[in-house]
Amino acid sequence: MTPSLLALVAALSPEAAAATFQIGWQAPEPVRYHAEAVVQTPRGFLYTSGQNIEVRGIRVDIQADLSCTGAPLGKVSKVVCTFSDVKMQAQAVPTAGAQQRIDQLFAENAQLLAGARLEMEIRDDGHVRSLDLEGIETQITRERVQVEQLRQLTRRLVAPLCVSLPKDGEGAKPWKHNGMPLFYELMSLSGTTGGLSHKYKREDDKGQTYIVGEGIGTLNTQAGMGGDPDGGATNVSGMAMRGASQVRWDAALGLPAYAEAAVTGEATASNMQLVQGPLYAYAGSIARILPDGRREGLEGPVGP
Repeated sequence: MTPSLLALVAALSPEAAAATFQIGWQAPEPVRYHAEAVVQTPRGFLYTSGQNIEVRGIRVDIQADLSCTGAPLGKVSKVVCTFSDVKMQAQAVPTAGAQQRIDQLFAENAQLLAGARLEMEIRDDGHVRSLDLEGIETQITRERVQVEQLRQLTRRLVAPLCVSLPKDGEGAKPWKHNGMPLFYELMSLSGTTGGLSHKYKREDDKGQTYIVGEGIGTLNTQAGMGGDPDGGATNVSGMAMRGASQVRWDAALGLPAYAEAAVTGEATASNMQLVQGPLYAYAGSIARILPDGRREGLEGPVGP
């Protein structure tokens, strides 16, 4: 058998097919991404600054470029991402002087992030097991609260990367996310609890491979939305969540070329009479930056 035929047989073998979804964070070269996220808390989320600013925000827009490297750490990959070109802006609850205060606070936040780094542990199936924000010095409690709130926002910045790969490596049948995807987490210093199911399927179109997901669930903050001052003071016992995600997968690199996710949370049926309309909404995307400066998109590279 000629060498070319041997290569063709290898490419068509079951072992090669099973490698379609195989994580590649341990590649030697840094991977660059551009990430954007919008977080909406219509009933207000209390943001804090180390400079004695407290103000309730109803929307935060954040974007940044990230340069990420990965290395093996036991059964996971340790991925470290550094920030550049950070932009943040926020909309305050409309009260006297609030917008000026929140503008000042998020200008400070953007400066803090510009010198920080994300440290993640990512399982071999793609799920982000842990995420920490490092490189920001804190001395007082207010500064620690500010950094924790920044960590919550940066979790949402990279949340679309948190995709659960199929066990068979091929996605022949639909599969569930093993754990809670980052993009479902609620804005809260106390954490998110509850139950949800986010299911994926593989789709192939025009030579591209996609992981498409949908999910529903009922979530709450650990402290309970009614008594959690950083959760929006909704006075309800939980949120009915709906989410969707899609990833264009780069099998050669073993990473998302482009990923996006969106989630909304409304009062559960038993609380509809107490609260109307969305209580929480999130939308985010992350696109690999190519060497020529273009960014990956849902269907392929975009930009000049």
